[in-house]
Amino acid sequence: MKKIVIISTDTPHHRYLINSLVEKSISLSACIFETKKLITKFPTKHSFEKDQALFEEGVFFSKLPNELSCNNVVTFDTVNSSNSQRYLNDLKPDLGIVFGTGKIDNNIIRIFKHPIDILIL
Repeated sequence: MKKIVIISTDTPHHRYLINSLVEKSISLSACIFETKKLITKFPTKHSFEKDQALFEEGVFFSKLPNELSCNNVVTFDTVNSSNSQRYLNDLKPDLGIVFGTGKIDNNIIRIFKHPIDILIL
């Protein structure tokens, strides 16, 4: 069985995608979440974010749980950290699905066997 790793940030719509994959019997070896937030010198919040959260809660989680269905959740400040790199090297994943992260360094991408084995959404 292929080892599939999700690399993302923890948001409701990312949880929805993860739980949708698990519901379709796609076994995930790990869900890696980046926790570092981008700091800007200007405000980036928008008034629609509260509406978005209410919409996602009502639509995404009316049939799927908001609680993560991934059994192995790991957090790192950034996926490019040395701890994350060690974790991925030890896990030896076959496929990585990346969405909602910062730029992924080549040393992380090279952990996967072939460039096609990492899908960046």
